Amino acid sequence: MTVSGPGSVDGRVGIARLRGHGEGEMVWLENVVLVKPAPVLDDVMGHIESFLARSKPERYQVGMESEKAAFESLREMGFTGSEKWVAMEAGLFFPQWELPERVEVEFIIAVDIHWRLGSPGLARYWEKTGGAASYVPGD
Repeated sequence: MTVSGPGSVDGRVGIARLRGHGEGEMVWLENVVLVKPAPVLDDVMGHIESFLARSKPERYQVGMESEKAAFESLREMGFTGSEKWVAMEAGLFFPQWELPERVEVEFIIAVDIHWRLGSPGLARYWEKTGGAASYVPGD
């Protein structure tokens, strides 16, 4: 089983595939990391700001809200999701649709697929402790 989309693997641009396999009703994704919400590390935010300043210097200026500029860059690349981002140490996660408030959430991020501004992933959240998980794709 693979999930495909435009991206790059090992520096090659083209169709990127996230591999996995099924076992009964379960799906196991390969080459992913599990990440919890947390403040973005300073050096990571510096990398995001540097990328934005290089790619769109006419629009991005130091002091501009970096999260808004990152969303606008994703939008220009074809992202159709929510601008309601969630912070994690390794960057910002923009879900395809807005996550419910006051839920327990974690992120499943692909480590072998890289877009110009991050990697694809899934937000997994629970509305009740011990309840069924829901998933939202994002970048």
